[in-house]
Amino acid sequence: MARTFLILFLVNLTNSALAETTQFGAFNIGATRQILHHKGDRNYSTNHDGLYFGIKRGVKFSAPFTLYGVLDGAAGENYKNGLYSASLQVGSGFVTRFVVPFVQAGYELGNLPLDMKSERQYRLHGATIEIGAFVPLIDKFGIETSYRYAHPRSNIPLSLTTQNHRFMLSVGYYDFALY
Repeated sequence: MARTFLILFLVNLTNSALAETTQFGAFNIGATRQILHHKGDRNYSTNHDGLYFGIKRGVKFSAPFTLYGVLDGAAGENYKNGLYSASLQVGSGFVTRFVVPFVQAGYELGNLPLDMKSERQYRLHGATIEIGAFVPLIDKFGIETSYRYAHPRSNIPLSLTTQNHRFMLSVGYYDFALY
């Protein structure tokens, strides 16, 4: 009985999110940590944690390559004000049985505090590049982890430049049979 369950589990694991259709949809929800490195009169870093969410819609071209669009964002309460961001991304992935690595580029808008002493929010915007992977676990569900980098423009004083590093870990649902 246990052997039959294990075999069924492994078959389900290897075929979980990878049906032989050309279109797919995905949804992610998880956590993000955004680290801003500020350089200028004084160098310092700020950390911003939040809830991460995202949706993807794409197509598989010649197997195993995919092309898709992403709408994602983050929201969280840090310091006296919060972290809010939204982005549009275009990405490409490589679908295998056990992992779906991807690279995506896009544009992100954000609104967040500069440090914990100030109540002032700053707007950040700019191009992003992201690298990550989705690991299917059970029946189209899996874990997705990624890293995003941006060197955004902002309304922060000109003597300060900012680099944005974001780490994301989420539970994902990829459905290749959705459409």
